[in-house]
Amino acid sequence: MRRKACIAFMKTALCLLMLVPLGTAARSFLKRPPPEKESLTTDTWSSSFANPNEKLAFLEPYFKMFSPVLEAEYHIEYHDNAGGWVPGPSDYDIRVALKVAPEDIPLWTEGFDRVADGEIDMAWWDGLSTPALSWEARNGAPGYKRPNRRVYLIVFADEGIVLKRITTL
Repeated sequence: MRRKACIAFMKTALCLLMLVPLGTAARSFLKRPPPEKESLTTDTWSSSFANPNEKLAFLEPYFKMFSPVLEAEYHIEYHDNAGGWVPGPSDYDIRVALKVAPEDIPLWTEGFDRVADGEIDMAWWDGLSTPALSWEARNGAPGYKRPNRRVYLIVFADEGIVLKRITTL
């Protein structure tokens, strides 16, 4: 009986000795600040840029462009939750109005399902229309939704205008 108790004690002691270096390494890691990463957090309207190239350059990290873009207006609300001690998914609401070549419209609608007229709220893009990029809120402009995601499109194919919303809200 004493032998079993002695073996159990030795196993426990060995396990504890093995954990000490790991515990020291873990404590050392926890004392370090998280690695620095530039945050993508923003609340930006495209109208804050005077230069069209700067406007498109700012949009690139937040938005995938499937074809060349001739004009763009947008409002990006993005809360970057990737940094800190416990990173998590980011929260965002990105609304973009684009002017593209009409022949490029299928590149923007690929992978989307058509939805019923009026199912997508045109008010999402209020405030983005400009003299250089405008559209009429009229019936018949097809709406699309990406399956299982909160990504929406309204397309004015003849004008080459794509209204896109990507959101976690």
